[in-house]
Amino acid sequence: MEILAAAILAIGLVASIAINIWQYDSAQQLAASLSPFNEPLVLDSYAITEDAIIMVLRNRGVSPVLLGHGCEVNGRNPASFNQSASTVSPNGTVVFAVDGPILTQNASYGMRLHYQCDSGWHVFETRLPPYTAITYEPIITPGQATSTGREFLDSRNYTTGVVLSANLTVLQPDDYWHSLFGIQNNAQPGYQHCWGIMFEKACCPGHFYLLLINSETGEVIGGSQCL
Repeated sequence: MEILAAAILAIGLVASIAINIWQYDSAQQLAASLSPFNEPLVLDSYAITEDAIIMVLRNRGVSPVLLGHGCEVNGRNPASFNQSASTVSPNGTVVFAVDGPILTQNASYGMRLHYQCDSGWHVFETRLPPYTAITYEPIITPGQATSTGREFLDSRNYTTGVVLSANLTVLQPDDYWHSLFGIQNNAQPGYQHCWGIMFEKACCPGHFYLLLINSETGEVIGGSQCL
């Protein structure tokens, strides 16, 4: 009986050691997956001026980083974008500049770009906070922007349904609707505060119209639609 008990104890001890080793290996693998060296491109510094949004990114990994083409600012491709290099060596830096004018220095900007290193494709994503602590208060309310957008489309037989979202954002104007309707876009160039009003298409539930409306002037400055 004593021999059997000793054998059971020994088996339990071996199993416990094996489980602990497995847990340790799993923890090490998890730590490695969360390591900054698996996402080596990091923000070194940034500046928001009247002329540009500028980021300096550093490669903290041990292998070169190959950069993709372009970037997104608040979910859209900028009209003009430059980068100082296409490959970043270990501990090297690259400068990204999104050309202005920047009319909203007190705004934050969501930046996103793709790059490749030896472990595959990665996404660099960050939000650049404003240097000033000014709280922006739009002149145009979301209700006013919604009414403007609905009238703009409904009067041109693009009948709007329910409002899907109304978000204050910072974007450059575009000519999507103005080109479609053959009208002049009088929006100033550059990043500016605007309401992004998304309507469901009355004629096609599940699809949307997006209107960008300047939150200072109430002008329609761009948008898109789901085709």
